[in-house]
Amino acid sequence: MRVLVEASAAFNQGAGIGLYSRNILQRLFAMGEEDRFALLRAPEDKSVTRFDVSRSPNAHLRTLPFSRRNADRLWFRLRAPLDGRIFGGRADCIYSPDFTAPPAFGVPRMITIHDLAFLTQPNHTTIALRRYLEEVVPRQVSGADVVSVVSHATAADVQQYYGVASDRIVVARNAVDERFYGAAPPTAADHVRLGLPERYLVMLGTIEPRKNHQLAFDALELSGVGDTTPLIVVGRPGWGHEAIMDRMADLSRKGWVRHLDNVTDIDVPTILAGACGVVYPSWTEGFGLPVVEGLAVGTPVVASTDKALREAGGEFARYVDPEDADGLAAILQEFAATPPDPLAAAARIDWTRQFSWDSSTSTVYAALQRISR
Repeated sequence: MRVLVEASAAFNQGAGIGLYSRNILQRLFAMGEEDRFALLRAPEDKSVTRFDVSRSPNAHLRTLPFSRRNADRLWFRLRAPLDGRIFGGRADCIYSPDFTAPPAFGVPRMITIHDLAFLTQPNHTTIALRRYLEEVVPRQVSGADVVSVVSHATAADVQQYYGVASDRIVVARNAVDERFYGAAPPTAADHVRLGLPERYLVMLGTIEPRKNHQLAFDALELSGVGDTTPLIVVGRPGWGHEAIMDRMADLSRKGWVRHLDNVTDIDVPTILAGACGVVYPSWTEGFGLPVVEGLAVGTPVVASTDKALREAGGEFARYVDPEDADGLAAILQEFAATPPDPLAAAARIDWTRQFSWDSSTSTVYAALQRISR
């Protein structure tokens, strides 16, 4: 196959869709050794390189002569008839691990829907992003031969909101990197280096309203565990972070919250493995990777009742309504008071083995073969 790939997210984005794109694409190159992959990148910052394809002889990077913002404007807002094959060459199919793929008239295509939060929780999405996605995503979905989604929960949303038939949907879920399995709690040196207390809870994710940090802070105050088991917030500020950061600063002065905003990927498993519990009361998610990552190191996890998070955690996580501060406070008290249970930890780890990058990539590759001309 000659596959034209909209790969901008793999190069431009650190987490989320970027992480998903890199994991799927690097396995696609290995799986399709006889295939040719032309990767289009509309750069956001040409000095940043998050994805190296130099060791994949069947992958060829084509950097577009315009930015990601201008690509969105030309292709998806103005709908300029600028065929992607001008930059990537002939193609038997088009694949995007992101929401959008460039036009290539007459060529079958597959896009990826990561969530429909802009429809299911519009108040927790920026106005600009919501307007953009409301305009662009329906056209992308209707023009796709296959819609890939990252969870069965998102598949149900795509069917409900866009009426996509089930035979046009494939589920290629997020997965856990191998570094989480067997991760050890932080050493004494790690505690000093990372600024970790002896006992702690952890909340992982971008600091923005959708992640529901305010509920976690409410529950922390109600529970009274902050003195002995503070909450470590791992994540960088996103949109609408100001009120969350102000509240976090107040709680930090009391010693109940610590913010780590520059944690490396290598340190995340260590931090999760040493926690008394992982807290993730997000209003909505397309998958909920921190839930699976917490379980993969054996740590207890509490998440919101969002259906994607229930899919990610199964019966091995705890759940609380995203407005129930009292309910979350009770679970935080339990996490802080309960010693580690090796049998329960092993069961959590076993549950997460079903989330496999290799399996998801096989699903994507089979779909590309099916639609390829």
